[in-house]
Amino acid sequence: LDLENSAQNDRQRTSDALLANALIPLGERQYRTADYRGALSTYNRALDLDPENPVINQRLGYVYTQTGELDEAKRCYEKAIARENNFAPALAGLGFVQRRLGEQAGKGIKDDMSSEQQNALIFERDQLLNDSEKLLLEALKLSPKLVDDDGESYWGILGGLYKRRGQNAQAIEAYKRVTEVTPQSSYGYVNLALLYQKVSDRQHALDTYVKVEQIASKEAEAEAGNFWGYSDLISSSFAIGKHEQALEKLPIAISIAPLDSPFMLEGLCDTLLDLLDFLEEEKLPPIQVAVEILNTEMNRRKTGA
Repeated sequence: LDLENSAQNDRQRTSDALLANALIPLGERQYRTADYRGALSTYNRALDLDPENPVINQRLGYVYTQTGELDEAKRCYEKAIARENNFAPALAGLGFVQRRLGEQAGKGIKDDMSSEQQNALIFERDQLLNDSEKLLLEALKLSPKLVDDDGESYWGILGGLYKRRGQNAQAIEAYKRVTEVTPQSSYGYVNLALLYQKVSDRQHALDTYVKVEQIASKEAEAEAGNFWGYSDLISSSFAIGKHEQALEKLPIAISIAPLDSPFMLEGLCDTLLDLLDFLEEEKLPPIQVAVEILNTEMNRRKTGA
């Protein structure tokens, strides 16, 4: 009887695992159409059927990261890594979560805090960013051409970490790796342009923005819901003086930025603020208008107005 029960349990586990794997493509489709809550529901259903599956945990962690639910994302990635130590997508995903958590800790540092409170947050921020770097380097050593669930190179996440630390030379090298892994994407090039700004290499920055505008135009046309394509098109258009084109695309970018993802509009706004410090004065007014529009929309979403 025990053998019969064991065999029955094995058959049930196999059946559940097969069904769980069959749900993954549905979750992927839901994510691609920005149905984040639908994707989370599907992946959680799959996880109920096969709780230790590292791929499902990794996919779930990725969607939670996009929705800003970082503690949930961390838990999923750690579960995937516990099952499969060298699972590069989960290591890289956890590295990104640690970077986000480090950035949040950094933003929590306020002038009116005691020095003890400030030091505690600085320590927390630095520890999280160090953990992030270690995880990302480990993942990229295992898989140098690793891309995320949006098809972008994880070298960009590492580049973003270096950029925030002010390690501009290392950031530039990381984003150059992005352009090698995904040359058809504007992502690496737009970040290179921003970094050339920071190191006062004006001509290199403007030349790179021209390239960004060309690539991002194709990305936006090829996929109507591609927020990042529109974001890069807007910022590069402003940089090279195509203000009307940028302002024309801005409402489209806002309309396709998922309500469940708090980082998208914030990222575009930060890029435009960087441009305000870089471009000639006559190019600034339309960008200031765009920043105001983005801030109004972000406040509306936060308040639910």
